[in-house]
Amino acid sequence: MRPIGTLTSSTVGNFTIEPGMLRRVLKTSNYFLDYDSKERMITFWTDDGSGGKVIFELTNASHENAEKIAIALGMKREGSNQVSWCISNPHFVLHHDGSDDAKALRAELLELDIPHDVVKSEELALEDGCTGIYKRSNSFNQAYMLDMIRKCAERFKAFHATP
Repeated sequence: MRPIGTLTSSTVGNFTIEPGMLRRVLKTSNYFLDYDSKERMITFWTDDGSGGKVIFELTNASHENAEKIAIALGMKREGSNQVSWCISNPHFVLHHDGSDDAKALRAELLELDIPHDVVKSEELALEDGCTGIYKRSNSFNQAYMLDMIRKCAERFKAFHATP
């Protein structure tokens, strides 16, 4: 149970959400909010790369309700789409070959607090979850991979700094 008055909540009908707490929990996933006007339903779901999973659905909801939740969570519209919002968070997979380059990439991911997994591999590679896998054998060197990590950290700095 949370202490009274410590978090700002948003209420839609009989549903109350603590957006700050939810954002902290979901910082390592991509998550989405969709509104279906025909069904009058809000669907909040996540995709961590292993397939989408519904977190909650609200029925008898309005578009205004969906927008209120999306704004409270700091979500952005998906392009010009008026019924879908999202936040994409960084997540890397480091294919660690035991080299000094791999160790430097891991150190950078840790220093910048970017969620990542490490898998043992015969070949150094960095997978960013959105645009693909960058292998040393395909002319992607350590400097390029470090630059990717730093650009990613900069893009998501504002979101990860929010409470």
